[in-house]
Amino acid sequence: MEKKQSDNILSLHGDEKKKKVFRSIIKELFPVELLIKIDEISRQHDIDNNSKTPEIIELLHQYNVPFEPLGNGTNRYGILVNGYVVKIALDRMGKIDNQREFKYSKMLYPSVVKVYECATTGLVATFEYVTIFTLDDFYSYQEEMRPILREISENFLVGDIGISTDNYVNWGIRNDESICILDFAYIYSLSYKGFKCTCEDEGTLQFDNDFVFLKCPMCGKKWSFSDIRKRISKADEINEIGDISKIGYILHKSEEILVENPEFSPHDFKKPKKNRKDKHNNHKGHTVTYDTSEEGQKNALEKLNNIMEEYKNEQEKKTHGKQNCKSRRSFGGIK
Repeated sequence: MEKKQSDNILSLHGDEKKKKVFRSIIKELFPVELLIKIDEISRQHDIDNNSKTPEIIELLHQYNVPFEPLGNGTNRYGILVNGYVVKIALDRMGKIDNQREFKYSKMLYPSVVKVYECATTGLVATFEYVTIFTLDDFYSYQEEMRPILREISENFLVGDIGISTDNYVNWGIRNDESICILDFAYIYSLSYKGFKCTCEDEGTLQFDNDFVFLKCPMCGKKWSFSDIRKRISKADEINEIGDISKIGYILHKSEEILVENPEFSPHDFKKPKKNRKDKHNNHKGHTVTYDTSEEGQKNALEKLNNIMEEYKNEQEKKTHGKQNCKSRRSFGGIK
């Protein structure tokens, strides 16, 4: 997150580089000890995700995190902190969802919400706050939704955001009245071979007019997004996301002056409308990756790294059952 101040100029290797002050809500309000405890809860396999939420809420109060609850999704729990949405992963898939949205937000903004920062593990991420669609909004904005979906679908396959009453809570309206997608965790590059039909011609699947179902242009077979997603392995998902620390600023404390890197800023997917000032978001679009390597917290960091390594090994031996938490709340159907 970015603190308002005049730009500083730094001469670096003969070039003038702008310096800015960046602020991390995660570093400021989520100490490493709290992240460790949240991660331990996220790795519990003997309870469902809805049952994990009360434990996380208790920890947030214990560590005096000033938040308002937004609700549970399938894989993440959402809270509102100082005008920003924070999504906390409830399981392994929730971590992948946070990482995936962090990676693709700068490519798809302003068609999707900004993701300002994300723990390198995906445990916690900070998002732009946007007002969720009502059902009336869904019917009123359908003609504006279609061009957004059409443009995204040229390069990506995205589930659960098509024009359907099942998906309208995944859309929202900014203060400037522009619309955007709030939840885009199910986004995949069309380069996946899994997005081809199983027919002899192996036709590349295409969305229907409402971007809900997919159809093979060769044999005409109809596919649901869930059918296609099952063909993507967890290893493929992790490999596609890669190392998110390479696509964002690394902060070692809650506020830090860094040289501005244009590559870490959102690349407009389409020309946005002129924004009027949003009281919730004074960030100018720089994504920030949170890193836990702050000096003075080495012991806690070592413990967290050990936990992550144990968790990684654990996942290679176990398969997860389906989670039963399906509730969606006011900030846009967090998965």
